[in-house]
Amino acid sequence: MVERPSIQRIKTLEDLQRSHLKFYVNLNSDPFYARHSIVGKLAVHSDKGLFAEKVANACMLWPSHIAEVMHDVSFDYEQRQPFYVLLGYEFYEGPELYQTHKRDPFLKTFQFIHRILVDAGLFNLWKQQWKDRIRFEFLGRSAKVDFPCKVNLDFDDMRSATSCVVSFSPEALDYVLRTLEYLESVESGMFSCVFYDLSAQYPYDNVLGAILKSPRLDHVIKYATGGQFREAFEDLPRDPSMLLIHPGNDAAYFDPFENKKSIVFLLKLFNPTTKVLVFVNATNELLAQRIQEPISFVGFTHPVFLDPVTMRATIFNAIGNSIETRVPDPMHLFSWGQRMMKGRNITYLEVRKENPFTWNNHWMEATARYLNTEASEYVHSCGDLKGIKLLKCLNERNGNRKPADIVLMSIYLWEVWMLLMSILVSTEVCKHIFPRFLQNDPFLLIVCGFERHDLHRASRCEKIIFLPLIILMFFMTNAFETKIISLMVERPSIQRINTLEDLWQSDLKFFVNLETKPHYAQHPIVGKLAVHGKYPSYADKIPDACLLWEDHIAEVLQDVTYDYEQRQPFYVALDYNFYDRPELFATSQRDPFLKVFRYVHRILVEAGLISLWKQQWREQLRYDIMGQRSKVDMPDKVNLDFNDMKSAWMVVGIGLGISLAGLLGEFTVKRFLKTNSVKQVNLTVKLSKSL
Repeated sequence: MVERPSIQRIKTLEDLQRSHLKFYVNLNSDPFYARHSIVGKLAVHSDKGLFAEKVANACMLWPSHIAEVMHDVSFDYEQRQPFYVLLGYEFYEGPELYQTHKRDPFLKTFQFIHRILVDAGLFNLWKQQWKDRIRFEFLGRSAKVDFPCKVNLDFDDMRSATSCVVSFSPEALDYVLRTLEYLESVESGMFSCVFYDLSAQYPYDNVLGAILKSPRLDHVIKYATGGQFREAFEDLPRDPSMLLIHPGNDAAYFDPFENKKSIVFLLKLFNPTTKVLVFVNATNELLAQRIQEPISFVGFTHPVFLDPVTMRATIFNAIGNSIETRVPDPMHLFSWGQRMMKGRNITYLEVRKENPFTWNNHWMEATARYLNTEASEYVHSCGDLKGIKLLKCLNERNGNRKPADIVLMSIYLWEVWMLLMSILVSTEVCKHIFPRFLQNDPFLLIVCGFERHDLHRASRCEKIIFLPLIILMFFMTNAFETKIISLMVERPSIQRINTLEDLWQSDLKFFVNLETKPHYAQHPIVGKLAVHGKYPSYADKIPDACLLWEDHIAEVLQDVTYDYEQRQPFYVALDYNFYDRPELFATSQRDPFLKVFRYVHRILVEAGLISLWKQQWREQLRYDIMGQRSKVDMPDKVNLDFNDMKSAWMVVGIGLGISLAGLLGEFTVKRFLKTNSVKQVNLTVKLSKSL
C-alpha cells in the first residue's frame, strides 16, 4: 500500500517513439537495425544480449510465438512487475529461412512437406504445445534479485499454521481408472492391485484413496499397505497385476536408512515385470528423485511416473525414459517404451556340453527382433562350467576362444565314387561305339577280373586304360574285404532290452557322482542301478553302462555312435519318456526382460517352431557326424590312408609315362618308315616307266 508498483503505459508505436526506451543491439554485426522502420530511432549499440537482464528503459524484438511467452516467464522481482509490456502490433520481418547444402536433392521434398504441415494447421498446433510447455517449465524460474535484508516466506514456514492438502485433477483419476479397467479386461487370471502409500501424515488422503473408493473397481482385489509395517508384507501377492505408489509430500522421509531399507524390502517382494504406477508432482523434483532411486535399484521393467495434476507422464524402460506431456492411450501406457532398446544388444552365452543350444539361438534372435535390436553370442572357452565357476572363468579368460582341431576326415567321398562310376560307364560306352578299339569288356575285366582276350597281347592304348583301373579296384576290394569277411564270420549281437523291467533285471549300471548328486540314489528309474563314479560320455566304451539323455538327443544317439571293436551300436534306446525337470536359463537377478523372453518362447512353442528347429538340428547332426564317430584305439594297428599309396602311385605313374613315351616313339618310327617305303615305291615305278 505504501509503494505501489507502476508500469509505464506504452500501448502504441507512437507511445514507444515518444518514450525514453532504448533498443540495445550489436550494430557492428547487425548494422541494418540502425535503419529499421520500427526501432531504428531507438537503436543503441550493445555487445551482449539483454534477456532476463534488469536494464532500465529497454525494449526488444521477438517473433510473435516467443513474445507471447516472454510476458509469462519473465518477472522483475525487485520492482514487482513484469519485465516487458507487449504491444498489440505485428509486422512482416522477412521469410523463415533454412540453410541446406548447395543444390540439395531433397529441397523440393522439404518444401512440399512443410507446405502440407502448414496447410493442415499442425505447425500452429506444435507452436501452441511448445508455448504451453515453456510456460510450465519456466514459470517462476526467471532470474531473481538478491535481497540481503529480506526473507521470502515459503511453504515450509506455513506448516505450523495450516495443513497440506494434496490435490489431483478429475481427468487424472478418470485416466487411471480407465487404465485399470482396460488391464482388467485383458488379464487372463484374477486382477489384483497393491496400493503403497508413504505419506507420514494423512495416508490415502490423495489420489490412491480416491482410486480405492471408486465403485468402478469394486470387483478388483485390492491390497493396501504403507509405512514400515513389515509383518503384513508377507501376505502380499508376489505377482500382482499393478503396484500403485504414492511417495507422500515430504522428501525428507527418504533420508533415514531404515525408511529406505523398508521401501526396498517391500519392492523386492514383487516380480520385476510388475506394472508400477507412481504418483508424484513433477514440480517437486527432489521428491521424484528420492522415490526413483529405490525403484531403479530394485529393477522394475516398466515403471511410470504420473503427475496427478498436470497428467505429465515419465515412462521408463530398462534402457532409459521418455517424458510425455500428454499421456498415451490407457492400452499403451505400459507398452509405450517397451521396445525402445536404443541400440543395446542382447548378449547370451551357451554351455554346449550341457545341452544343445541351436534352437535357443533362434529364440534369442526372435526376441531381439521383437525388441527392435540384435542378439550377439558371447564366445567363451569355459567348457560346461556353471554358476560361480562359470563367472570366475569368464572373468579370468575374458572369453578367449580355443582353436578347433580337425580330428577325422573321410577318405572316400561321394565325389570319388561318382568319378569311378563315370569312368566305368564311359569305357563301356567306348567299347560299344568302337568294338575294335577295346577287345576286352571293361566292366567284366575291371570288376570281375574276367579276361576275354589276353591283356598282354592287347594294344598299348587298351593297356593304358585298363591297368590303372585294375590296380585301383584291387586296393578298394582289399580295403573292404577284411570288414566284409569279418561280418560274415562273426555276426554282431545286441542284448535285447526293450522295457524297464528288462533294464532292472540286467547287469547295467548308472554311473554318477553321488557326492554331488545324491538324489539319483532315489531316482524312480535309475535309482536301483546308480553306482558312484564318473558320469560317462556318449563316446566312452564302458561296458554295462546306461545313460539318461533328453528325448531330442536320444533320437540321434544310436545313429551317431558305434562301437567299432564290438561292431554294434553303443546304446539301445528304450521307448519310455518321463518328466525329469523344467528347462532353466540363468539370467541376471531381477532381469527386466524376463516377461519378454517368456512371451516370445511361449509363442514359438505354440507355433511349433521350437519343434521344427529341433528336428532340423537332429538332421544336421546326423549329416555332420555320420561316419565320423569315435572309433576304438588300435595302438598295434595302422590304418591305410591315401598318403601311404603315394609311392605305389609314383611307380605306376613312372611306368605309364615310360609306356606312353614308348608308344609315341613307336608311332613316330612306324610313320617315318611308312613314308620312306612309299617314296621308294614311287621312285621304282618312275624308273621302270622311263626304261
